Amino acid sequence: MEGITRRRNLNRKNSDADNFTQNNGDSGSGKDRRNSEEAEDSGPIVPYAPDLTLLEELFLLGLKDNAGHLSFWNDSISFVLRGCLLIELILRNKLQFVKTQQNLNLPAPNRRIELINTEITGEFLLDETIGLMKRSEPLSLTNWIAYLNGETWNFSKLNYQLKQVRERIAKGLVEKGILRNDMKSYFLFEVSAYPMRDTQPKKDLVKKLSTLLTQTPEKCLLALNHESPNQTPYLRLRTLLLAICATCAEVLDNIFDDYWADQAINTGENLLDQMSIYPLPKQCTKWLGINQAVHMHYAPQLEMISTVLSILKSS
Repeated sequence: MEGITRRRNLNRKNSDADNFTQNNGDSGSGKDRRNSEEAEDSGPIVPYAPDLTLLEELFLLGLKDNAGHLSFWNDSISFVLRGCLLIELILRNKLQFVKTQQNLNLPAPNRRIELINTEITGEFLLDETIGLMKRSEPLSLTNWIAYLNGETWNFSKLNYQLKQVRERIAKGLVEKGILRNDMKSYFLFEVSAYPMRDTQPKKDLVKKLSTLLTQTPEKCLLALNHESPNQTPYLRLRTLLLAICATCAEVLDNIFDDYWADQAINTGENLLDQMSIYPLPKQCTKWLGINQAVHMHYAPQLEMISTVLSILKSS
């Protein structure tokens, strides 16, 4: 992807690039190791360090290319961006449910989560959230999304709010060479705007979502496999999650015309309905190319992702 440069030269060998392939440690019984090997032989979710985070991809989809800003009337995207942040941490194997019986007996949105990998990612919003979680007692996914968005009357948690998220995402995309920073006049005020510098990353995202949301499931799966025959279930999962988050954030009408936007939104809402429950329906595992062995192998991550989506759906 042209125009994208790394902000930091990180050694990802044993860090978050191992994301979705860790199964809570290497030790275990011979049976556990055999199950792990079976999952790997069945097409596991492999290590992958994305050029763009889900937050950045969602921001690009909602960005008005020439104006260089998100819609002033969209009041959904801020909440969804916090959900994307937690999903990104889950995909990088940073979080897990606290493994006590009392906690696991609670409904998933109310279960406390804990940080299991404190290594930095090189993405400032992710790293700031990791820092907050390191200093905090375990909280639920529901609480974390609310606190990160500043939606709380608990004064001791007000400092958990992430400030100027949109501005910071835009500046990160400037550093990656995708946007540029301009000043524009609005009445008597000069404000920062971030028009496109490199349009290819957004075109690639729109193409993927167009394939996913405007075709039948069978044609979409064939198209995805044709475009990237070596893609793993993990990469398809990221595409599905981006489509669902774009639906929740109400940005699909920014990238499709009226006719295709209606179809894309209907498909996105259908995917949200299916992905927000756990265990995942068979249709979802079929989309992801996940068989039963792989599904069980990555159950903790998939359950947390479904929980975040259920919170976004109910908001």
